[in-house]
Amino acid sequence: MNATDRQRLKILGILVVLLGITFWVGRQIYDVPVATGPIAGPGSIVPSSETALADLDLSVEWTGTEADAWPSELPRRNPFEYGPEPAPEVPVQAVVPPSAPPPQPFQPASPPPEPPPPPIPFLYSGYSRVGDSGQLQAWLFDEGDSYGVIEQEVLMGRYRIDVITVEYVDIEDLEAGRRERLPLFVE
Repeated sequence: MNATDRQRLKILGILVVLLGITFWVGRQIYDVPVATGPIAGPGSIVPSSETALADLDLSVEWTGTEADAWPSELPRRNPFEYGPEPAPEVPVQAVVPPSAPPPQPFQPASPPPEPPPPPIPFLYSGYSRVGDSGQLQAWLFDEGDSYGVIEQEVLMGRYRIDVITVEYVDIEDLEAGRRERLPLFVE
């Protein structure tokens, strides 16, 4: 047996002793006394719970009925909350108009309006000059793809570039018939 085994054995012994002490103390605290007197047999009188309670606490005199023992409604306040007592709730009375209008005949609901077309999915992130003409070329980004476009070019067969300036780009969605102005996005 080496040194680490001896050390583990000592720790195990200490833990067993502590466990025994814990059980002994628990037994002392929660030890229930056992009745040693005569046990009531058939025909003997056993005191009722009311007389047993009266024997236990002679300083309390019971004058009410069982219904008076507890309030009919327990308090609604949380005992762990700090602050003033909340105001009692005032019952709300429903106001009924003197004469209700006659029920309307059933009319089917009109179909919901058509949702608006989705916004143009591009971001105008920059521009450059093309060749000697000095025409502006806009750089548009869409979910990781970039496109270099010039005025009057149709992008992806759907979006026509109408106007390119330094501040914005006007784009028309040819399928939805919608125009949108994209401002220059500066990071």
